[in-house]
Amino acid sequence: MRSHGPSPHLVETALTLFLGALIMSTNCSRSYAAEPAWSLEKARARIRRHRMSDAVVELRLPDGSRLPRGTVVQVRQTEHAFLFGGSLTQAWNLHKHPKFEQYLDRFDGLFNYATLGFYWNWHERKEPGTWKLAPHTARMLKWSKERGMTVKGHPLMWHNCLPRFVADEPDVKKIDRYILDHVRMLPKTYPTVDQWDLYNETPGIRFSPPENGARRWVEAMGGTGPATKRLVDAVRQVRPEGFYMLNHFTHDDPEYDKQIAYCIDNEVRFDAIGVQTHMHTRKRILTEEVMWATLERHAAYGRPIHLSEVTILSSRIFEDWRELQKMEGDILAARRAGKAPPSHPSTPEGEARQAQAVADFYTLAFSHPAIEAIVWWSVTDASAWRGSAGGLVDENMNPKPAYEALAQLINEDWRTSEQLGTDAQGHVSFRGFHGDYSMTASHGGQQLQGSFKIEPGKPCRVQLRMEK
Repeated sequence: MRSHGPSPHLVETALTLFLGALIMSTNCSRSYAAEPAWSLEKARARIRRHRMSDAVVELRLPDGSRLPRGTVVQVRQTEHAFLFGGSLTQAWNLHKHPKFEQYLDRFDGLFNYATLGFYWNWHERKEPGTWKLAPHTARMLKWSKERGMTVKGHPLMWHNCLPRFVADEPDVKKIDRYILDHVRMLPKTYPTVDQWDLYNETPGIRFSPPENGARRWVEAMGGTGPATKRLVDAVRQVRPEGFYMLNHFTHDDPEYDKQIAYCIDNEVRFDAIGVQTHMHTRKRILTEEVMWATLERHAAYGRPIHLSEVTILSSRIFEDWRELQKMEGDILAARRAGKAPPSHPSTPEGEARQAQAVADFYTLAFSHPAIEAIVWWSVTDASAWRGSAGGLVDENMNPKPAYEALAQLINEDWRTSEQLGTDAQGHVSFRGFHGDYSMTASHGGQQLQGSFKIEPGKPCRVQLRMEK
């Protein structure tokens, strides 16, 4: 391992946390302009600049000749390059819901990116070597891939979902073997999973009981940074070019900055920074100012950012963390007693607030060039997490105003569809959102079609031979 001095990223982070100032880095592998962020008009301008590219397509007939001047061409974007995602972890509770198929239809109507629950103790409870993916999760993996979605496994490792044989094992060397075998097994066994969260919420291990097996393992490794390196080294043995990301439960934990900085300074090959934004309490509700500062600060590390778990409520917002913890305790007690757990219902006022917040949140996030993915967490209010209505659809899988607002953005405002005419050289020119495209045209009584891509950061000048 190379010897390094103090991390410049960590120094910047410490200054940010101490002074409350916005850090703008000019020494990272990417460069982001310092732009005012508090006007959505400016956000929309950034979207056009960062999320779209000019395209020139030369259209040819099947025999290789150019389409005649003035041929009408329909240009339609069929898929986004950007990852608009949702979590299918709710399938654990929903797979027997009478409207589960409608839930899947709603999911498919918005998202091209699915997070699936690979929680260790869901699928391997009793002893090592008994792993078996739950049928509903296996079904969701198959369903997602059939629809061409990018799939993320969540997670390779998390201290809150350990089997007892790991959590209670006294020998740290055995725990180390269990963990490394497990994190190697997953990407090897499920090659169709495109991405993995490495160790979910690693800095949160400090809040676990000292006797927790994962905490003892992390401490024995030398802390969250060295533990992350050990996981990355293990998974890249079996899938060297895999996509592995960090992920944490909050945007403002200095321990997360230390973990990121360690990985960068020690050349630990991680691919993205995951930031969760669960807005259940008043303190956790992000203003535009705080959100933009968060994105800028994490962008300074020079890695793509995934807003990996997003929750905005349409029900009552908790006053503070203590009130939220009480609700979670009441829910757990009710379930143990076989009773219906308490919940806060969605309200018309809350749904209007949620819809506006969703539109603002996504617009601002989509406008930042470092953002690569946004993942909505609880897609439905059914089996509400934390007893709160944080879904885009209600308990009966009907779209809420927030769903409609997001559908307008993803499927209409941010999706290119145009009718163009060819010039004398058989060209059509336009500016389109990054993603997959189809083109159709009529010539000589025949319908012709072709497909191409507009990719981020690449010039798009395509010669496209149309086919019948």
